[in-house]
Amino acid sequence: MKIKFSEYEILGGVIILIVVGALLLNLFWANPASAEFCGNGICSDGEIGACQIDCDWCGDGYCQEGESCSSCEKDCNSCSATSYCGDGICGIGECASGCWKDCSYLQCENGICELEKGENCINTPNDCKCINGYCDTKTAQCVYQSCGNNICDSKENFLNCPNDCEGEQYQMEDTSDINYPIIFVHGHSTTESDSSFSLNAFSAIQSKLDSDQLYEGRGYILASDERHEFQQGQWANTNKPISLRTTYYLGEYNSVIDPIAQDDNYPISEYSKRLSKVVDNVLYATGKNKVIIVAHSMGGLVSRYYIKNLGGSNKVDKLIMIGTPNHGIYGYIALGCESLLGNLGIGRGTYSPECEDMQNDSQFIINLNSGDETPGNVKYYTIAGSCDNNGEDYHDEVVRVGSVQLDGAVNEIVEGNCIPGTGTFHSAMLNYNHVPEAYNKLISYI
Repeated sequence: MKIKFSEYEILGGVIILIVVGALLLNLFWANPASAEFCGNGICSDGEIGACQIDCDWCGDGYCQEGESCSSCEKDCNSCSATSYCGDGICGIGECASGCWKDCSYLQCENGICELEKGENCINTPNDCKCINGYCDTKTAQCVYQSCGNNICDSKENFLNCPNDCEGEQYQMEDTSDINYPIIFVHGHSTTESDSSFSLNAFSAIQSKLDSDQLYEGRGYILASDERHEFQQGQWANTNKPISLRTTYYLGEYNSVIDPIAQDDNYPISEYSKRLSKVVDNVLYATGKNKVIIVAHSMGGLVSRYYIKNLGGSNKVDKLIMIGTPNHGIYGYIALGCESLLGNLGIGRGTYSPECEDMQNDSQFIINLNSGDETPGNVKYYTIAGSCDNNGEDYHDEVVRVGSVQLDGAVNEIVEGNCIPGTGTFHSAMLNYNHVPEAYNKLISYI
């Protein structure tokens, strides 16, 4: 049986639909929270970090344009933190979090996988490429599947793949006496809260050696690291020798390599003991029998004391010193390192044993230079900077040329212009863009 509707019935139905629709629309606009969904133009609590259309995207893990440490702590960190997005410093992890306010594209995408910056194969795939492998999305680690194919490949050894490299099949060439790793040792810091004077001092040179395909940068190693944190020979089978930065200042370090608790007010001999521990851990992890130390300023004194008094002469192949005050500091630099002039920006503002040791007439300097200035079978190199003279000696604005040079060492001088403002030629020698000659001499030594 067919049901027929009159035109009046149809018209009535349409009217009913219009009325019901109007009521629902009125209800929605009167109480939009009752119709919560992504795209309704309202950012509800549950949509923060999940609905870009409605929200400012705070909470997605990236410090976007328009977000700041005050408006979005979730993404940009707290303004009271040691480091936050927008402080003008490209800190650790900021490339990964998209902080383009502090980090340029070249800093983040420079072709070097910088693990200490928080880079991995997920957040910076162009830098951290998994060649002949794949990126594990859970661990952000490169996975290589050659181990387990019953063939001891060129990048495998008994330590990293015992199933493939065992018995007669494992015949790894002994390279313990070649391709020594480099350890970069920084100089004196007025305060360890400024990481640019310590652990990051050699970052530019380390990256340059890596990009020039000379040394594979492996970030940094701390004096507080313990032996059990390393696997014996874990860096033994690399395509190139490796380089590591270190610091003899101890403390708890956070994600931006700034110490939370300082332990940096000791004599140089104490710092040498800490360097000794670093060297032993590097030898253990690389399978090498010696290292090359590249030191800046006071780091050279730390290294020389280690070589002369703590057994380093048997573990160091070369010591390359840049701007090291081997015969002490003089004049206003010597005065400025004392506590009374600490407010000038070159001293600690408190009694400093390391400043006492660096004085040109200190017992530390006298003992260090007594007898043979270059003891053992270590090869010694010095690079002194010269940009001006004070009527007594040419200097790099901090250390005199004559103080740098040692009997028995290869002594070189790089000349240039003094740095205007608060910078110094002494520090600029670690920047290959400013003083390329210092970098060129360094690579000729290593």
